[in-house]
Amino acid sequence: MTETLRLLLLYPHLLACCVAIGATVLADLKIMGRRTGAGDRALLQLVSRTVLVALALLWGTGLAIILLDFGHWPGWAELAAHPKLASKLIVVMVLTLNGAALHHYALPRLLPAVPAPLGRGQRLRLACIGGVSAASWGFAAFLGIARPLAGKLGTGAFLGLYLAALLIALGVGLWSAPRVRALPL
Repeated sequence: MTETLRLLLLYPHLLACCVAIGATVLADLKIMGRRTGAGDRALLQLVSRTVLVALALLWGTGLAIILLDFGHWPGWAELAAHPKLASKLIVVMVLTLNGAALHHYALPRLLPAVPAPLGRGQRLRLACIGGVSAASWGFAAFLGIARPLAGKLGTGAFLGLYLAALLIALGVGLWSAPRVRALPL
């Protein structure tokens, strides 16, 4: 019964992750694309809402899986004894905070009421937010399939890999910053 319930939680968890990653990639490609049109604003707003719902579903199903696996809500010491899980929680917390920055800082600049050129500093900040998003979604998905590494790597190793992914994504983001622009009405 527990395995069946776990699968019933894991499946929407996996689907939400796939939807969020797909929507995020779509938004990134649209923001970086050369041609934009009036429908792009509506598309990015839809993508934004989709990712928000997917992230909420990921939190809900993820916390339910943790509760099911432990049989109770684990303390920090118990979580620390599971490096992959502890790392995933840290990555998802970063992802959630970055999502807040995306919604409250990035989207208003990418979808202004009156389009205006973005300054260099704004483009750099937007590229960094995008880089953290890409690295975090990708690494969270990696941690979801990293069961073979769970007994071999500690939290520090997992987070070291995450840091490497962040640095690569930030490098790509900074390289691509000149291409970031506000979308037309």
